Amino acid sequence: MRLRVPLSLLLVPALLASAGAGLPRLRAGVEAETAQVRDTPARRQGNASIRGVVVDGMTGGPIRRAAVSLVIEEPDREGSRVEATTADTNGQFEFTGVPGGRVQVTASRVGYFDYDNLWNGEPEEPQWQTIAPGQRVQGVRIALYRGGVVAGRVLDEFGEPAVGVEIDVLRREPGNRGGGVRTTSSPITPTTDDTGAFRVWGLPPGEYLVGARPNRFVADTPADEEARRQGYAATYFPGTASLSNARAVRVEPGRETAGVSFGLLMVPLATVRGTVQLPPDTSGRAINLGVGLVAPERLDGYVTRGARPREDGSFEIPRLAPGTYQITARHFQTGGVEYWGTAEIAVNGGDLDGVAIPMRAGAIVRGRVHTENGDPVGVPVMVSLRTDDTTRAPQPRPVRTYSDGSFRLEGAFGAQHVRAVEARMIPGSEAPGINVRALQEVTPATRPLTTWWLKSITLNGRDVTDEPIDFSRGDVMLDITMTNRMATVRGSVAWNRTASRRRPSVIIFPDDDTRWMRGSRAIGASEVDEAGRFDVRGMPAGDRYLAVAVDGAARSVLAQPEMLQALRPLATPLRIDEGGMHELALTAVPRPRP
Repeated sequence: MRLRVPLSLLLVPALLASAGAGLPRLRAGVEAETAQVRDTPARRQGNASIRGVVVDGMTGGPIRRAAVSLVIEEPDREGSRVEATTADTNGQFEFTGVPGGRVQVTASRVGYFDYDNLWNGEPEEPQWQTIAPGQRVQGVRIALYRGGVVAGRVLDEFGEPAVGVEIDVLRREPGNRGGGVRTTSSPITPTTDDTGAFRVWGLPPGEYLVGARPNRFVADTPADEEARRQGYAATYFPGTASLSNARAVRVEPGRETAGVSFGLLMVPLATVRGTVQLPPDTSGRAINLGVGLVAPERLDGYVTRGARPREDGSFEIPRLAPGTYQITARHFQTGGVEYWGTAEIAVNGGDLDGVAIPMRAGAIVRGRVHTENGDPVGVPVMVSLRTDDTTRAPQPRPVRTYSDGSFRLEGAFGAQHVRAVEARMIPGSEAPGINVRALQEVTPATRPLTTWWLKSITLNGRDVTDEPIDFSRGDVMLDITMTNRMATVRGSVAWNRTASRRRPSVIIFPDDDTRWMRGSRAIGASEVDEAGRFDVRGMPAGDRYLAVAVDGAARSVLAQPEMLQALRPLATPLRIDEGGMHELALTAVPRPRP
């Protein structure tokens, strides 16, 4: 039995407590305004136990003093609770007093990773395990793997050591058709030593692009004019200023990839001057400017530097290496009104004057959420935006609907998708209440209760459910319909239980690859339970769906476009009727590899 839990679930209790703090309590026959708030159901106690060991996945030896956490699902509390312990000198741990139900166990240690089944470096999701009251679970084995290492040297244009240069480690982002990469977190900020050498440790397996950022290597504003006009560009192995021309290096668990050495590139530097069109009664000193390299393949929001305009809104940004940049201006006024603006510029070695950055207040998004009959849903629905804009426009804070189903969301910019998160009635015999389940699975306790899914979003009579809305045109009024008649696809999966270390996952997706965007409601997934059953709920109707069970793969990994493309010829065609209940028998296929 192998149990683990993702970091995000450790935050669930706090998130749920925060999300539910301002919500009204309901009691049959009593108005919400006068309802009495009862105590939260007590924590469940039990007499089951879980014992196991934490080991090095490569050597099999014990990992001493590893941190071990147990997540216990609490259906009546609409959340989970976490208990923690430490492995002893033999790597062994034990949890006692565990109630029957669904649980997960995870372990961690600095320099190790708590997963061993990877899609180009992506961690797998753990699976819930069910234990019976009083059960004695023994022999749980959690394998952690040492991170990999990248080592090399950075030299200047004279072949001498470049000392104190920051090393930029970028991991290729799987499933991004633009060849996306993002910065990988490191326990420390790696810099070159007095010999120009660097060593970045604790990296998960995958392919990486390694670069050097010389912002600590030279003064940002040298006094010498010639020095102001020449400088080092951010340089990537094997010696290029272009991410598209960088050479990837492969990192394996517990191994060192050495010899990643290259020289910094000397390039002409330019100064960019312009003006921010200020909001009313606002000083330029109150505006935050961010300057970032524009690289469609770069997903980490990397900001080269920040700046402040002068009182009148004029600004000057010196020493920019050739490249395409995005300059953004942002300001928050009293009362929560946000102003934002952006401009994209191309720098080619010569100074650039007259850059104008218009700023405007974010749009206000109003609307009403209701059932197909036009009535309020009866439970709060979370309404949020998801950006679809390459300018990375800021996203406003999500809001919940009021009792009449209305909502107001402030500060919308650019092109963004609107999302309405499903809402469920919360169980609890003595303390019925309301909450939103956005991060958790449907539990047996919540299945019989009313669940609502997004059916449609209309703007001026036009269906924009799966389209981005351009909020640069001003305020909008939306009509959002929720339904409890969305389709369900469930069934059984056959797989080789002896050979597989984890249960398969099932994914259902449209045959139309233009709908394979992040967060698409047309993509549904489910893990397979101990009995081999799966259950995917909330699917919109459609004629051309595909369904496939994949051995040893997490749901988040299956939703990557590259994975869907590989699974397409292996999948079973499926038609989904509105509100229908579809039964499907699948046989797990091997997981495709990059």
